[in-house]
Amino acid sequence: MRVLVHGLSSCVGGVESFLLNYCPVMSQVSPCLSFEYVVYDEVPSYATEKGLDRSALHVVPSRGASLRANREGLRRVIEGGGYDCVWGNFCSLSDMGPLMEARGSVPMRVAHAHSSRNMGTPLTAALHALHKGSVEGAATDLLSCSREAARFMFPAKLHHLESPRIVPNGVDVGRFAFDDDERQRIRRAWGLDDALVLVYLGRFSVEKNPHFAVDVLRALRSQGVDGRLVMLGDGPQRAEVSAQVEREGLSDAVLMLGTVSDVERYLSAADVLVMPSLFEGLPLALVEAQASGLGCIVSEGVPLEALLVPHVARLALTDPVEAWARRARDLGEMRRDRRLSAQMVADAGFDLQRNGRELAEWFLGRYDLRRS
Repeated sequence: MRVLVHGLSSCVGGVESFLLNYCPVMSQVSPCLSFEYVVYDEVPSYATEKGLDRSALHVVPSRGASLRANREGLRRVIEGGGYDCVWGNFCSLSDMGPLMEARGSVPMRVAHAHSSRNMGTPLTAALHALHKGSVEGAATDLLSCSREAARFMFPAKLHHLESPRIVPNGVDVGRFAFDDDERQRIRRAWGLDDALVLVYLGRFSVEKNPHFAVDVLRALRSQGVDGRLVMLGDGPQRAEVSAQVEREGLSDAVLMLGTVSDVERYLSAADVLVMPSLFEGLPLALVEAQASGLGCIVSEGVPLEALLVPHVARLALTDPVEAWARRARDLGEMRRDRRLSAQMVADAGFDLQRNGRELAEWFLGRYDLRRS
């Protein structure tokens, strides 16, 4: 079964991490499943590092470059590929191009929701609202990372029985299990010593609210705590956040390390994840942090179904930043065995291997149904 996947952008975020995690597992458990990817304007810089085969990447112009060229490029890839399925991974329905171009030639067309609110411009929101009513004609099957994301992405009339199917953002719990040796190694290497280490993990973008994480660090240090902040990720606001760190005299307390391939080591080294997002679908970074046994302080923009272990606090962004700092300190100083958390996450239904196998079986079963 050949699947054309839409959802990879120029840098690694939640959707990209989901696909880079799930597709190899699905191919491994069901070798008859093969995945190719449509990307826009150029091959992403992370493609080789993440093990993507260049021959499986199809570059077409983006809508911003040329809507006409974008549609012609999609049509050419889809018509020439002999695909059994097109899998559209969306943060909004502002652009359903891959699904629309696949109508009439591809028997299975999947719309997969990954966000619970508009992440773009007012135009994006208007196009999403317009297309939401027509997704039933473009997609044959619906997936979602959470119930909240499903409500945002799909019309109420499509919410019935097991549709949309909820696909938890599972992680390799063994990989993210707490490792005390790595904790000590990273803390020595970066001079973190006995500090209370916060970690921000995600895209540097408006909806992720990275400036607030710096505010929490500032408040924590003003309370007399030797706090540090490790920031992992990249995105359009990175330069702004870097300027904020320098402006507030926090350069010696903040490590901005960009996108790293060994996230699990830094999670073991940290004490508390700070996730002040304006909204989320179901954040993969939070699942990873919980598997590592981190204390987690998150905003009310994070859905309740993403809270899998006891040591997670959910606060409003309207609460004083000092309250966030106090809660972060309490979580960081809480005594617990972090090694137990990976199994808690697996028991909550977020094990990548199990979920990948179930999703592969779902794809094959739905395809057989479509063919019959």
